[in-house]
Amino acid sequence: MSFLPIAILAYALNGGAVVIDKILLNTSLPKPAIYTFYISLLGLFTLLLLPFGFQWQFAVLPAALFSGVAGTLALLTFFQSLKMGQASVAGPLVGALNPLFALILGTLFFNQLISPSQFIAMLVLILGAGVLTFNVWFSKIDTFRQFLIMALAGFLFALSYVFLKEVFLQSNFVTGLVLTRLFGAGAALTFLFWPGFGKQIFASRIKKHTSLLLLAGQSMGAAQGFLLAAATALASPALVNSLFGVQYLVILWVALVLGKNHPRLLDENLSKKVVLQKIAGVAILSFGVYLLSVSSGAVLEKKVSLGVSFSPRYAQELGLDARATYQSILQELSTKSVRLSQSILQELSTKSVRLSAYWNEIEPEQDQFNFDELDWYVSEASKNQSRVLLAIGYKLPRWPECRAPEWFSRDRQLIMLEKVIEHYENNPAVFAWQLENEPLLPYGLCPPPGSWKMNRFCPMACAPRRIGNS
Repeated sequence: MSFLPIAILAYALNGGAVVIDKILLNTSLPKPAIYTFYISLLGLFTLLLLPFGFQWQFAVLPAALFSGVAGTLALLTFFQSLKMGQASVAGPLVGALNPLFALILGTLFFNQLISPSQFIAMLVLILGAGVLTFNVWFSKIDTFRQFLIMALAGFLFALSYVFLKEVFLQSNFVTGLVLTRLFGAGAALTFLFWPGFGKQIFASRIKKHTSLLLLAGQSMGAAQGFLLAAATALASPALVNSLFGVQYLVILWVALVLGKNHPRLLDENLSKKVVLQKIAGVAILSFGVYLLSVSSGAVLEKKVSLGVSFSPRYAQELGLDARATYQSILQELSTKSVRLSQSILQELSTKSVRLSAYWNEIEPEQDQFNFDELDWYVSEASKNQSRVLLAIGYKLPRWPECRAPEWFSRDRQLIMLEKVIEHYENNPAVFAWQLENEPLLPYGLCPPPGSWKMNRFCPMACAPRRIGNS
């Protein structure tokens, strides 16, 4: 599933919510903290998702905590900037800073990479948001303090989404969504300890039409948050956040509708020159969406040859006969057509199989190497005219990822790699090596990336030279 339509719908709803928030800030409701409080509490409704796949995982709690708290603070600072300025300034400016901060954070701290074409598409989208708001960026930002609040909002949104992505990498979607929303609601509840805030919440009297607008805005915000979490689970936070400017299209449309009879509700400049400028911005934004769809795989022209990855240990953990299951996969799966997108059929080729040389299995005792079990799987693949991609190293596919024996060391790893390569380098069934599996991804029972222990077993440093010729 593509993240693109999900993210666009999310930000369209967010644009509607921003319009409602701005109207209420100009009329009925007093403080941005109240908006943040109620919207964050809506996250408690994610508890209804507990029966649909929630799994309690202590490992993801720190990232979920940071994501939830940062998200609540991001809403607070964004609403503050919205109250101080205009929707046409706060929304797009925060949206332009958001993906930039997400890109910086993801690249520096979380090893999240995007392709050059995706980065260009992101820049085009940011340019589109900038053109849309060019006339108000300098004339409407009255103070340096207001700009700092907007920048802080963009940073906090980015921080929230980057940590959210980390949660999704280590858990399923329901678990990540529930935990981050609960922590966000918990952060909002701390507002009650602010001097006078509790009295304002419980003493406020909201008129019926105001409550309906507030409910509509919060519902749109909640839907936007859910869809945004879904989009973030499918793509880089920087890419998702780069679509933030879509919300301005909604603000522009509403401003055009309300401009004649209620010009002060949004206070938008609708002169001919500015409207033409905004149309140009919309065109750039649309072009950016097209580039993003192409670079993200929505348009695919080349054929993709897919294979299968098999782990005997994982099959046994599922209660299956590993060898019988493997033979069944090789024998029963023939070349099939699978749908990779709405318009393209690709071939699924079982002629390529990935197997793993787990260290603690091929060297059960120090200096005692035994390849009998792995040889059987390689041999079966060869009998079925299948090629083998052999994963070797310290961190390999399937939990717990790192399976080093008790005597492991850098020198021992070199010896292990040499033994594996010597054993299989002349085997015609083995057509390629996979050296380590996602060594920079913080997953599994492994030392964290960048630690001295993981660096000590860096796959490139430990690889024998002969691997390049195999």
